[in-house]
Amino acid sequence: MMNDPPSAMTKIANGAISKSGSSEAANTVYTEALASVPQHLRIQVLYSDDDIVVIHKPPNLRSVPGHASPTKSDSEAVTTHNKRKLEDNENVVVQQQSLTKNAETMGRKTGQEAWIAAIQQLTSEEQIPTKNTSDCPEDKIRIQTCLQRLAYGDTKNNNDKSKLASIPRKLKAFTRYVERNHKRILAGSSLPSSMQNANDLAQTLYRRIEQVQKVLLNIPQSTSKEESAFGQLELLFSSSCSSSRVDQSVFVVHRLDCETSGVMVFARTSSAAATLSATWRSGNVTKVYHALVKGWLKDTLDDEKSYGPTPQNSGEIRVCMAPHPTERLKWRVVENKGESDDTKIKTSKTCWKVLSTKHDISLLELKPITGRTHQLRVHCAYRKSPILGDSLYSTEDTLFSRSNSATNEGDGLVDRNPAKCHSSTKQESSELKQRLCLHAYHLSFPHPTMKEKRMSFSTEPGWTYK
Repeated sequence: MMNDPPSAMTKIANGAISKSGSSEAANTVYTEALASVPQHLRIQVLYSDDDIVVIHKPPNLRSVPGHASPTKSDSEAVTTHNKRKLEDNENVVVQQQSLTKNAETMGRKTGQEAWIAAIQQLTSEEQIPTKNTSDCPEDKIRIQTCLQRLAYGDTKNNNDKSKLASIPRKLKAFTRYVERNHKRILAGSSLPSSMQNANDLAQTLYRRIEQVQKVLLNIPQSTSKEESAFGQLELLFSSSCSSSRVDQSVFVVHRLDCETSGVMVFARTSSAAATLSATWRSGNVTKVYHALVKGWLKDTLDDEKSYGPTPQNSGEIRVCMAPHPTERLKWRVVENKGESDDTKIKTSKTCWKVLSTKHDISLLELKPITGRTHQLRVHCAYRKSPILGDSLYSTEDTLFSRSNSATNEGDGLVDRNPAKCHSSTKQESSELKQRLCLHAYHLSFPHPTMKEKRMSFSTEPGWTYK
């Protein structure tokens, strides 16, 4: 819920999403802008004005773009958009597959090693498939000759690496290098017909070398806009009738884990982003999460009026956290500060409350006071009650599994306990089987420009607890 709730679907007009206007027009723009995004991975706009936009992020969607390889389910979800790109550049894909095999056999390389190896790779082949299909055969031969002379000069010894190490890896320095040595590189021949000067030649040679170098470094491709909440907002704003870059701007304020669903806020201006970031640092933000956990052990207090300790339905977790020493993506609780580098140890605090319990499953309300990476997931795992569906911090018995006796309700999605995830479609049900039962339920913060107005938003998770 929020203080001044807008209509279910806000209108996109003049580059901004506003609360007024036709919901039918808004639905049309929304559907067209996110047509390539599967329904279960689409963001929902809860509120927007000139300064902020608040959304509901579904699970298994990135908050911001990245470079890490997508999971199988995510890659299948955005196949249509990416397949078109691969089909348009089929010759480049074939080359990259070949180079990737070579990169795997040669092991991990530094940037300099990959740069030298890329030049060697290019100069060892007579014709290199490239994206620039407009090059005529004569131009390809001339470019190949220029690469040979760039790398080895007039010598025919392709094993001489002394000159390769001196070729700059930065574009500006590389351009100056080619311009200084263009007479040697061209060796009296004319420029390719598609180029006008030495600068064009430098740009072409650099792009070819860089393309191969990236493959040898095995750098994952950037995610598409459809694969992140930030990117989807950019698609929504760019699909509006406004051409103003200011109206289409989106700024990151905070993040949610890819697997976590719930409320997020983005800024529309740089000043609003700076104000909200300061608000987050000061702690003047209320964040409430709901989570399903297995086997939550309540805290106990000594009760003088009773014969023993009594269970407490709320409490807090205060521990120190640090990056895991061997697993890059994970964090851990540090009991003894000597176990880790002091500069990497961070204090963390979470307030918790048990909302309900049935059998071995508890529905928790979690309020992170600090904002450490994976804080809630680490804290629950530390209490020996990992969040259901957490493949990073939990064991196999807390992950969802398919039931052989599946029923129509929930498609048999149970964790051997009465915590069920329901879905309207088989596709969404399949997604929920893999999801983390952690949801950013409530978010409250002062408006960046109207500070006397506190904004509050709440959304329900995609799973139900029965």
